[in-house]
Amino acid sequence: MKILRLTATKCALSTLLVIIPIVIGIWDSLELVYKAVLVTILGIINFYIAYGEYRKPGFRIEKMLELMIKSIWGPDNSSHFRSNIMLYDSKAKKLKIKYHYNMMGAVDRNFELEPTQGCAGRAYSNRKPFWVDVMRSSHEKYLVDSGKVWGSMKSVMSVPILRSNVIAGVLNIDSDLSLETAMFDEEKTFIVANAYSDLISELLEKGT
Repeated sequence: MKILRLTATKCALSTLLVIIPIVIGIWDSLELVYKAVLVTILGIINFYIAYGEYRKPGFRIEKMLELMIKSIWGPDNSSHFRSNIMLYDSKAKKLKIKYHYNMMGAVDRNFELEPTQGCAGRAYSNRKPFWVDVMRSSHEKYLVDSGKVWGSMKSVMSVPILRSNVIAGVLNIDSDLSLETAMFDEEKTFIVANAYSDLISELLEKGT
């Protein structure tokens, strides 16, 4: 079947290596080492699935962001999510959006933040995933002007991007769904997102 040959479908199927234990309720009972093994296997499989794609002429990092959204939340829900990669500009001393998916025409598609601002700044400064329930905490609480961000945003998650163990930027995913519906506050979500962060780091290293 043609759908089974699609890269997004292959990534989604490989993600089931992590999702199946979650669905049948054994994820929380697994030892940390087994969780790490599952996520590592997922990362390796998805990397090699994507490898053939980004070698093709015209492949861009934005495509990886699209694959990530569709493989985690499914193609039918992808319209509820946006994603971007912010890289640190050492001269301006700011995090700047370099790549984005589903943000075309949005007021914040060229957003810039200091490393102390926003969800992205928290993830960057602390070198670990961070999430914000925008329905309960205003953007201003995180030193961000709410008038300069997507008005429909209800939740956001940020995952640090490491290159050779050095923090290079942040992978951000936001949604017009609540934090609970988007599952940004669940360990399983940011573990899988972190696996994609590693894949994106590989792409950045290759200068795609």
